[in-house]
Amino acid sequence: MRQHTDDRRRFVGDLFPTEGDVNIVSLQPGITIAWHRHQHQTDYIYCVRGTVKVGVIDPENVLHWTLLDEWNSAVYVIPPNHWHGYRNLGPERAILLGYITQKYNAEDE
Repeated sequence: MRQHTDDRRRFVGDLFPTEGDVNIVSLQPGITIAWHRHQHQTDYIYCVRGTVKVGVIDPENVLHWTLLDEWNSAVYVIPPNHWHGYRNLGPERAILLGYITQKYNAEDE
C-alpha cells in the first residue's frame, strides 16, 4: 500500500494486488491538483463525497470541464495522453475513488 499526505490531500493507493490500481484521495477544500498526464494508463474517477471540478485537455489542446459530486453516480474516464487535474469546490474535504489501469509508475506521471 502506498500513502502520501501533505497540506493539499491524503492519498492511499495500491490497495489490491491487481494489474491496475485503486486509489483514494481526500482533497482539502479549495485545493487544486493539476496538471499532469499519463502516456499509458486510463484513469477512472468517482466522487464519493463533496463537489470536484475536473479539467481535461485533450490531444487537440481543447479544455473540457466536468463537475463531479456525491449525488452524481457517473464515473469519469480520462484516457491516456490527456492533461488533467481537479479542484475541490466545497467547504469540506472531497473524497475521490479512482481506478487506474496500471500500477503507479513514476515515469508515466
